[in-house]
Amino acid sequence: MSGQSAAALRHHLEEIDAKTAALAAERQNVVEKLQRITYRVLKLPVEIMSEIFLLSSLDRIKIGEHQDTGPFILASVCKHWREIALGLCQLWTRISILCLDPRPVQRILSLCVSRAGNAVNLNVEFYGFDATFALLAPLAERLSELELHSVRIRQWNSIRQRLPRLQRLSIYCPFDEPLGREGLRVVFETAPMLREVHLSGPVSNNPCDLISLPWAQLTSLSLFSIKPDWCIQILSKTPALETLNLELFGVSLLSSTLPKLSLERVHTLIVDCTPNPSDAGPRRHHLIDWLTLPALTHLTFRHREPYVDVFPQLLSRSKCGATLRSVTIDTNDSYGAVTRILDAAQHLDRLTVTGLGWEELEELMFFLAPGDGESNSDTESEASIILLDGPPVAPAKSPQPIRHIQHVRLAMALGPIPYPSIASFVSRSQNISLKSFELCIPHNKPDPTTAAHRKPEVEAAAVKKIRHIAAAPDRPNVSIKFGDVDVLSNSKLGV
Repeated sequence: MSGQSAAALRHHLEEIDAKTAALAAERQNVVEKLQRITYRVLKLPVEIMSEIFLLSSLDRIKIGEHQDTGPFILASVCKHWREIALGLCQLWTRISILCLDPRPVQRILSLCVSRAGNAVNLNVEFYGFDATFALLAPLAERLSELELHSVRIRQWNSIRQRLPRLQRLSIYCPFDEPLGREGLRVVFETAPMLREVHLSGPVSNNPCDLISLPWAQLTSLSLFSIKPDWCIQILSKTPALETLNLELFGVSLLSSTLPKLSLERVHTLIVDCTPNPSDAGPRRHHLIDWLTLPALTHLTFRHREPYVDVFPQLLSRSKCGATLRSVTIDTNDSYGAVTRILDAAQHLDRLTVTGLGWEELEELMFFLAPGDGESNSDTESEASIILLDGPPVAPAKSPQPIRHIQHVRLAMALGPIPYPSIASFVSRSQNISLKSFELCIPHNKPDPTTAAHRKPEVEAAAVKKIRHIAAAPDRPNVSIKFGDVDVLSNSKLGV
């Protein structure tokens, strides 16, 4: 019995040896196949891989969060990628410090700085932890961009007068620290390359009493939640300013004795103002009333009544109607200012208007390219009654078309797309220099107040006409979208 068992065991071992040999052969076959596989991404030139790495790491390195994204993950994939990542200095220059404990901050910050190399500028975003702010002191001379969030002003002294490369400074702080007997002054003057500054409140103290900046050399300034009177005081110190961005809660000046300003170099003005309760009632002095901008070429604003007239008055006062080239308007309650601005800007070549209603859209398109008194097609004669209940409303006519306008982008709130009106507009666009027309709408849900007057056969004819015009040579590029769908490029999409 034992002999038979031993023979059986030896036979079983032989079977195992045979299977092991077969698996070893199979393994060798798989290894050879793997070795023959070519990973094309590893064959890309280092220059291309470097560009890909930079584009894939646009976000900052967040010190204080998990280090499993951005440059750290790229450097952990394989030896080849690690060599590229460690040799790409720019990959390690954008840093955000979020950690309260200075020990991990110092370790990771030192790692990023060493990989960035000594010759490369640093872009640092810092959130308000006093214990870690001192770590920036050794890096101050390499900072090209600095963004401070809720950092107590007293902490800034550790980097004062040591910013020779600083080009952009953003301060998002409450500015609510008490003033000393002589006022708390923080010095950023020794920043010869500083050109762009962003200041954001809310504030209880005038930033001019807290921050000493080289105002006279600034070319770009953004003021967020700063009191209008303090904005005027700041702007009086910026004669070289070219770009001005105002985002304010409350627009009325408390004092009418402030000097009015002419900013001779400002070519771009962006204004986003929300009136506060103190702005209610009769119209008061508006911040914009105190400005004259003779070199203005680009205007963007979002505003509400009763102050929308300040922008047409600004153009008239500045005498910049002939130089204004681009206007972007969020209408909200201020559509009345749109046509008045366009009336003063006959050389405009780019217009963007959002928040339009149906009647406003028809009026605006007629204003941009008025007809010659004759109907061009059946769809044009139908256009004014498709979305209106009762007699058509005649839009106010422009004295003359804005012949220089090349690009028009309109965005509506909701409802059906007014194809007949658009067909009429693009057919009249031969009277102007229009190169592109884009209408954006969130969805195509019918408006119950206009659904009864919609005529599918007229709309279908209008879409056909728009496609015909858009396909013709030397005619505008027309795009009509609701959501992400381009109506004109989707032949199966119904109207």
